[in-house]
Amino acid sequence: MTILLHGIGFGLVTASIIALASVAFSLQFSVTTTPNFAHGELLTVGAYGALIAQTLTQMTSAMSADQLKDMLSALVVLFREFGDDSQRADAAWGWRVVGNAILACGQPGREILEAMRTERRGADQRQDRWLAWVAYQVLCVPQSPEKATLCEEKEAVETHTKYAPPFPGWRV
Repeated sequence: MTILLHGIGFGLVTASIIALASVAFSLQFSVTTTPNFAHGELLTVGAYGALIAQTLTQMTSAMSADQLKDMLSALVVLFREFGDDSQRADAAWGWRVVGNAILACGQPGREILEAMRTERRGADQRQDRWLAWVAYQVLCVPQSPEKATLCEEKEAVETHTKYAPPFPGWRV
């Protein structure tokens, strides 16, 4: 019975994503009278990525230690793609869902993100400024789809002053 309910829920979520993409296509076409299907494709890929990350986040409690280790390794590789040399189309926002999934892995995930926030790599011991910044954002500026996280301005300023690396600048 539980599997049936999960299947129905997954089907509804998938159907909602497809419906949202089709509404976006029809709205965009009716307003501009030009079929530009790239926007819908990006929306669909982003929505599926968020769905997969959210599903992985919820599954961590049911995973064995080996499965959790393997998932965490894959997520770390993906998260590192958002560093200084990132050429990803979703470089400005895609790191958040991956970082939240790493954080959901508990203490090992938190330790990995903390190491990314402070590490220096290569022969010149250069810090990856964007990787440090997004790791700080995941660790110290929590964001969750389930609840709004509010804090006092003084607390936010103190946390930023204590933990934030220098802002690496805007992505172009």
